[in-house]
Amino acid sequence: IVAADTYIKSKENVLSPSTIRGYRSLLKNMDNDFLSKPIDKITLPVLQTLINDFSLYHSPKSVRNLNGFIISVLKYYGSDVKSPTLPQKEVKNDYIPTEDDVKQILQEFKGHKFEAFIILATMGLRRSEICALCPDDLDGNVLTINKALVQNEKKQWVVKATKTVDSTRTIVIPDHVADLLRTNGFYKDNPETLYFALNRAQKRLGIPHFSLHKLRHFFAS
Repeated sequence: IVAADTYIKSKENVLSPSTIRGYRSLLKNMDNDFLSKPIDKITLPVLQTLINDFSLYHSPKSVRNLNGFIISVLKYYGSDVKSPTLPQKEVKNDYIPTEDDVKQILQEFKGHKFEAFIILATMGLRRSEICALCPDDLDGNVLTINKALVQNEKKQWVVKATKTVDSTRTIVIPDHVADLLRTNGFYKDNPETLYFALNRAQKRLGIPHFSLHKLRHFFAS
């Protein structure tokens, strides 16, 4: 556990706060016997046993995240232990909203304080990017996206750089959306509130449930 903690601290200034939070969460859910082992005692059979046990109660994605974290720590200390056999990836069939779904959602939020933010989601912005926007990011109808609002390991909301270098970008938004941002202001609520508002709207409309991020998928498709 000391080695893992040292590894995390060495990465705190270069990795996303949400990634660091994920590492801390993995540590809390790991087997104590495994955490107490010295680095040189962690062999492939030992790691495979941990992965097998963890797989019983966690999704394949969580298992892969755990394995990736452990392998990174081991490599950091010079270990050449190979990755164990992992469970197959899950095939997800998440619902992607249709054009009709999106039209209904946009109509439902017309005049709502979240109207501009829902529109921005249909233009490819992540929730974290929407919630981090500020007046300085808007010039005329050109919007600069260069930061994101995420939770750190203490579950505090903090602003960081965008998810990837390519995520930093400028887009042209409709004049009426720019006007809404100037008139109603930028996002100030808890980011979860936006999710719940969309969820309630879907129930009122009787359309399938989908997350705010799926509007980004709709935009991409």
